[in-house]
Amino acid sequence: MLSVRKNEKMDSRKYREIRVFIGSPGDVADERACARRVVNDLDQELGHLLGVRLTPVMWETHSSPDMGRPQGIVNRQIGTFDIFIGLMWKRFGSPTGKAHSGTEEEYNNAYKKWCADGFPRIMFYFCTRSYRIKTHEEGEQLLRVIEFRDRIANKGLFSEYETLTDFERKLRHDLNAAIQDIAASTSKLAFFEVDIPHILHTASHVDYLHEAMHTVFAGKAESGSKSSSETNGKDVNTHAESLPRRWWGETGKLELIVEYQRLLKGVYDFGGVKNAGRIHGSCNGRVMKFKWEDRNGVESGNGYFILSDDRSRLEGAYFHDYDNVQLEEAIGGKHKELGTRWTFKRDTS
Repeated sequence: MLSVRKNEKMDSRKYREIRVFIGSPGDVADERACARRVVNDLDQELGHLLGVRLTPVMWETHSSPDMGRPQGIVNRQIGTFDIFIGLMWKRFGSPTGKAHSGTEEEYNNAYKKWCADGFPRIMFYFCTRSYRIKTHEEGEQLLRVIEFRDRIANKGLFSEYETLTDFERKLRHDLNAAIQDIAASTSKLAFFEVDIPHILHTASHVDYLHEAMHTVFAGKAESGSKSSSETNGKDVNTHAESLPRRWWGETGKLELIVEYQRLLKGVYDFGGVKNAGRIHGSCNGRVMKFKWEDRNGVESGNGYFILSDDRSRLEGAYFHDYDNVQLEEAIGGKHKELGTRWTFKRDTS
């Protein structure tokens, strides 16, 4: 499904909606809430970058009163989804008329569709947290969970967790990979066309961004790297992930961070004014392409840097009105640059 994403800054891009269904019995309410939060967080962190919109789908939010078999109503109203997140601990659930529990019926339907169409992606998590069985009914419920887990083990892989923190960490990692797979199947991201979202300026869950971005750009470094003739004879095959942080120019100080080999961001103190501007963009070897924002967050141009062989200098230019093609031509030296030349030297203090 394609939709237009509603952000603070509207753009004309089409976004592919990825619906993430969360299914479970009632004894893992905390995990359900956590899974929903993870989906929403990753939507904010990765959605704009990958051109997708992540929607958590749950019976609590996507079903309404109607007549008929209850689980059948839920199935119909929820509709199709791209990812199935299943959760179980000590309860299996109540019979629906077609399965021993609603979660089992939801899984059966998802697995049947996966066999036919290759989707949805099915990700099941079982809690191993210890507890004391107090009744015969609780023992029967646990036995059904164990039997169901064994059935899944014969068809694929599942994951286990003990604490809520452990579950959140695993889900973020796994969901990143699943999102990347789906995004890559619908759009081939050209490295220099990546528009780094403003959300990257926050530190929220940024460690999980590495998982998705490393996979998204895996194998693209070679195809995306420019030849020496396209970069004025400069070798750009060296990764910039170890880029020094502080740089000095004639008009101020620049602090740069290259995160996860590819993502460039930084702040510029200009003429004694701290945080006078920010840059965010991408790296391809030693070539860095960026957009410039003023201190109010308004984009006012773009530019590039090329890291010197000894990693002591950044040389490039800033352009107020160049589009992406013109900027790449400037990087390749294909026409006379009309922008402002920038040169920064590494801070050795």
